[in-house]
Amino acid sequence: MARRKADALAVVDPAPGPLTAVVPSHAGQIATLQAEAEGDLAELAEADFRVDSDEAYTTADALLTSVVRRKDAVKAMLREATKPLADAEAAVRAWFAPVLEVLATLETALKGQMGDYTIAKAELARAERARALEAAKTGDVDTLNEALTTVAESAEVKDLGRATQRLIWVPGAIDPNELPAAYFQPNRTLIEQVGKAHKGDDPPPIPGVVWERKAITGGRR
Repeated sequence: MARRKADALAVVDPAPGPLTAVVPSHAGQIATLQAEAEGDLAELAEADFRVDSDEAYTTADALLTSVVRRKDAVKAMLREATKPLADAEAAVRAWFAPVLEVLATLETALKGQMGDYTIAKAELARAERARALEAAKTGDVDTLNEALTTVAESAEVKDLGRATQRLIWVPGAIDPNELPAAYFQPNRTLIEQVGKAHKGDDPPPIPGVVWERKAITGGRR
């Protein structure tokens, strides 16, 4: 593949700032590599390139080798350019980490206590509603009034402050023997591992799985 000239892209010096010290040293190389890559891409599109023969495969293989090498070079330059920034970010984050950790501990503790109280009030209200229903069935007016009063006093805590509360159900112990089939999740990761390790012209014999063949192409440096 012919290469486009490096001057296809103008190199513009960045404005003064934290990147000034690291970007210009690679600006020319980046412009050259970008021009070459855009040139290759344009030629592929213009030629409507397809790998449909051994010759075309060989051509694509040569270009792929060039592409992965250039990509490695750009990544190396990126790592070199961003390392000072990453080190600075790590140092700044270290300043804030202790106070954020303490605040997170406080937040977790408060939310836990408030959540436990919310659940306790909800359970009390549920029990008292059941007691009120039973009292209504038996005609026990005193118990009915007492239970309804407790239910009213055990109303949701959302009106007590600014915090929001939402009760949900989370699974505890799960018995797979009792669980409906609709709730079983296929182990896709394991199935994919079996497919990758399987050799032969026929797909792995796993019932219920429809296999598709996929090529994993790796570029050699």
